[in-house]
Amino acid sequence: MVQRCEEAGFAFEPAANEIMANAVADDLDRDIPTELEIARPVYFAHSAHAEQRENLKRSELAPGEIPVHDAHIPAPAQPLVTRIRYNPVHVEAEIEAMLKRLTAILIAIVIVGSGRVQTQSPLGAEAIALRTQAALLALDRYLETWNSRDPRIWATSLHFPHVRPGAGPFRLTRNTDEYVAGIDFEQTASTGWDHTEWISREVLQVGVDKVHAAATWQRYTKDGRPLATSAITYVITNQQDRWGVQARFAAGAGGLAADRSAQNAAAARAAVDSFVQAWNAHDISTLARALHYPQVRIADRQVEMWNTADEFIAGTEAGRQRTWYQLRVDQVRAAQVTANGVNLAIAFSRLARDGSVMSKDEGLFLVILRDGVWKVQARSLFGT
Repeated sequence: MVQRCEEAGFAFEPAANEIMANAVADDLDRDIPTELEIARPVYFAHSAHAEQRENLKRSELAPGEIPVHDAHIPAPAQPLVTRIRYNPVHVEAEIEAMLKRLTAILIAIVIVGSGRVQTQSPLGAEAIALRTQAALLALDRYLETWNSRDPRIWATSLHFPHVRPGAGPFRLTRNTDEYVAGIDFEQTASTGWDHTEWISREVLQVGVDKVHAAATWQRYTKDGRPLATSAITYVITNQQDRWGVQARFAAGAGGLAADRSAQNAAAARAAVDSFVQAWNAHDISTLARALHYPQVRIADRQVEMWNTADEFIAGTEAGRQRTWYQLRVDQVRAAQVTANGVNLAIAFSRLARDGSVMSKDEGLFLVILRDGVWKVQARSLFGT
């Protein structure tokens, strides 16, 4: 059955450039992924016509570590060119008022332009709670419609294009009809499956219209005997005022011993380091060799997938690679660790040639073991 599984998820709290190896060993007596501390997202408000970027902030970051992207110089309250009515009695006052306005505008421009990292006002707790609740409701609908055993009903919980990257074969489906054609509930039912329940769910990172959420599901027989379980991170997006599952980053089944979990987490971190080094080499061929294929990228309200290295080299990443001088990994945390997959929460900075921070971002990296090599399989970013 192609893309037939319900999936599960992920957890995150900033850590100073290290994998919390001891954390990934927790709960190994159960067949579910490790639960780590969860980052509380902070939203960024936008004016009525602002470009809707996905911004967030992790909880308890050091001062100034706020993910930002494009800084905008505010429009002046008054036009720069003011028409003055020539009147000997009032002209001096008019000129003085105009000079005050121009001075205020110039000061604002200097303040905005002098710093490379700009921040925006965070949204309040109510906005955070609303998006968190919306994401959890989207996951509820995802599993409820799965248990209906009707592929077309299940597809209503998803957004398209839809993709489920993991260690096994996967494909990108572009619409409901294409997705439904690949679903076979009878194959799953042949294992004795009756229904699936959530074991755990946590919202990890939240942007304006995207949420990363970790969840563990468990399949059961009709008499309650447990069957398969899996660790998946869900990428949930808001499109046309409807929250749905856009992608599922499938780490796989858990249950590893503590030492093996630590080894795999370290191997995944090394794969991310290789990715960043390749990115900073400013050579698209070098970057292409740091990835597994099909390669998935979810950002800028787009889902992109390159089936081969040649497709990747000819795609959009070369332009992005030339935009920023360097990437710097600031924090990494292993959220889910399995035998063949690791979901990593990454915080990173984009640097100028002088080493100054141009912007900060966060995202989810799925690192997969295939053909004996750990490489980045999929990425979901909140910025660009």
